Amino acid sequence: MSVLSTAGKARGRHDALAAELRKDIMSISWSTSDLAALQAELRSRWEWVVALGVALFMLGILALGNLVLATLASVLFVGAMMVASAVAQAIHAFRVKGRRGFTFLAAQQPSLQGRGVVTFANPVLAVVMLTLTLAFALIASGVLRVWTGIGLRASPGWG
Repeated sequence: MSVLSTAGKARGRHDALAAELRKDIMSISWSTSDLAALQAELRSRWEWVVALGVALFMLGILALGNLVLATLASVLFVGAMMVASAVAQAIHAFRVKGRRGFTFLAAQQPSLQGRGVVTFANPVLAVVMLTLTLAFALIASGVLRVWTGIGLRASPGWG
């Protein structure tokens, strides 16, 4: 009997959280007047929008002019994000110590931090690894799309 009442309480908490989440999601929707107000504010500051566009354009040209420097900057940024996320993950892991999954979270942190440090120590290796990761992700995505497309052949509307 106590197992059923515990399950019922958990179900009630789940339903309450789901209802609160739905309410939060619904409150995010923008009304037409909100969008009009945002558009009016942007129009009043159009010079800043143009300045940002020009700055981004020039940075893009600079990046095209020196691909090695741009690649190095992006890899070092990724390395810094790896180290920062490893620190955040370590803090989170120890805040939930004693809960299920703590060991998994704590075990991932040194690996992520190590990859971030290796990125700073050997950026060329990091560039190669990031490029290979992207290439394999694109290959896998292409294979899955072809497989899905072939599976859809029998569907109505197929060529």
